[in-house]
Amino acid sequence: MKKYIAIIISILTLPILLNATTDEDIIKAMKDEMQRSINELKMDNLESPYYIEYKYTIHESNNIDALLGNIVNNQSDKRATLDVDVHVGSYKFDNTNFAGGGMFLFGGGSRDDEERYSNRLVSYELDYDNLRRELWLATDAAYKKSAENFSKKQAALKNKIRKDTTWDFLQLKKSEAKSIQEIPAFDKNKYEEILKEMSATFLKYPEVFTSKTALENIVKKEYYYNSEGSQYIKVYHNVGVEVSASSQADDGMIITNFYSCYGRKLSDLPNKDSLIKAADEVGAEITELLKAPVLEDTYAGPVLMTGEAAAEIFAQVFVPNLITRREKVSSTGFPSNPRFAAFQRKIGGRVLPEFMSMNAYPTKAKEKYITLFGTFRIDDEGVIAQDVELVKKGYLKNLFSSRIPTKRIRTSNGHKRNGSPSFSNVYITVDDKDKQLPYKKLVKKMMKLCKDRELEYGLVIKKIMNPNIFSSSIIEQIFSGDFSYMRSSAINLVEVYKVYPDGREELVRGAEGAGFTHQSFKDIIYCSDNSYVYNFWGSASGYGGWHGASIVTPDILFEDGEIRTIDADFKKPPFVATPLK
Repeated sequence: MKKYIAIIISILTLPILLNATTDEDIIKAMKDEMQRSINELKMDNLESPYYIEYKYTIHESNNIDALLGNIVNNQSDKRATLDVDVHVGSYKFDNTNFAGGGMFLFGGGSRDDEERYSNRLVSYELDYDNLRRELWLATDAAYKKSAENFSKKQAALKNKIRKDTTWDFLQLKKSEAKSIQEIPAFDKNKYEEILKEMSATFLKYPEVFTSKTALENIVKKEYYYNSEGSQYIKVYHNVGVEVSASSQADDGMIITNFYSCYGRKLSDLPNKDSLIKAADEVGAEITELLKAPVLEDTYAGPVLMTGEAAAEIFAQVFVPNLITRREKVSSTGFPSNPRFAAFQRKIGGRVLPEFMSMNAYPTKAKEKYITLFGTFRIDDEGVIAQDVELVKKGYLKNLFSSRIPTKRIRTSNGHKRNGSPSFSNVYITVDDKDKQLPYKKLVKKMMKLCKDRELEYGLVIKKIMNPNIFSSSIIEQIFSGDFSYMRSSAINLVEVYKVYPDGREELVRGAEGAGFTHQSFKDIIYCSDNSYVYNFWGSASGYGGWHGASIVTPDILFEDGEIRTIDADFKKPPFVATPLK
């Protein structure tokens, strides 16, 4: 049956940030209003604030969509937001690290803009007086919520014996930092033409059901000041191209594929011909997947993950556990159980094979001439980003941390971004050369294991769906009710190959990873002798809170893994063939 084709290509970009108010005016307004708040902010029977921080951010963007070689949407946006954080109590015990729930008496965090203090929409042309007014309103709302949270936290713990007396917040010395870069003007006409040609490539693939391609170029300028006297001004620039496509096989199974690349400026992207070729390959690969046989049974045996798939399995399953996660006190007085908390008490324990190590280099700019998307110099608390030795010869040494300490990690290494500690540029290395093999020898090792287990074939996985691309594409909008990735336990595998003893590789569809956990990585037995650089939007939680990240990893051979056939009922494909073929 023929399939309908619909292609959307979008672009998000920013011109140079402009602001009539000087940097000095903005910082001065923050300092002056901060001092007034510290001196005068006090309510009867409620604690005074001991710490306040302000962040004023200017955002600019354009959005251009293309459909089958035509521009269908062109929008631009410029806005500014204000974030205020107020702590009451003391560094030792305050209102943070508490999950209270319920309604707040003072209405903090309501939909009324006059009461918002987080992501508060304000003018991007604020002068000194108007900025102080916005800071005053936001600080008042934040203080009321924080003071009430502090009282609730005290009440929740009143009749409890606390075993964890770790301080709630780290006190730091005053610091000043600046990270500024020039942002060139965006050539709208140039990228419109590129998008037209990229979208037109899908006309050759009528079997493709839906498709979306996005080029985004995001620039933000942030001003930060806190009551300890620390301040920063930073400009950061993110740019990326995403292509996603899907279709349905005759049996209704949903088939997906994607391409992505990211950088710190437009010149980091591949050239026009390479981008058009990438879009074309997505369409061609979807066509091949539609013809591929279904993985007919659950597979349990050695699994080789290469390149992009190796990086994605680390990104989705292992690396989020490397982030400090403080157990919050709940309104019942008992701690919460944060997701990806497997490594919080494993410092000193083995988490990888003894021949593998892992380090983070957040300020490193390039690897193999490829710009690293996870690069940054100053985190959201004004702390300079530090290199982190995460795993040494298999044993866990440290975690990514912010100013919220935990029992085992009591200092910040400057990795707070987008609301929580985050991972940056993560390098996985092999310390034993005998464990490094070229691809063909890795396959031979896998097939030897298959023979010992009397398996007919082994599996090589070359691509895994990235959750950010899935959620930002039209695939989720159309197929979310049927898509296996929506089950949190499943890892959606895009390109899977059966490998037979004679070396033959056969593409199969309808496979998902099952049972891969942080413990699975102890079962890596060999790696490749080369590394793959993977840039992506990462998330500390796995859902939302996205930040730029990079993983540099070799191919990895798991001694044992479970790959199962997708067992789901799908909607029927369109009854009428596409009119475009």
